[in-house]
Amino acid sequence: MAFDRREFLTHTAGGVAASVWLSNLMAQTVAQPQFKAIAFDAFPIFDPRPVFGLAETLFPGRVQR
Repeated sequence: MAFDRREFLTHTAGGVAASVWLSNLMAQTVAQPQFKAIAFDAFPIFDPRPVFGLAETLFPGRVQR
């Protein structure tokens, strides 16, 4: 099915208009989150005990905890 220039522009303009309308509709229906930030403390994620064990193995008697 071949389009001429006028049909192409009509379909393109209709697609752009529908896209803008749907994006505005979706932006209105999406709820904004109630929080502003998330913070993570690295200590629960990173357990330093294996590092102390490896340091004691590599440098016996020089590890201070």
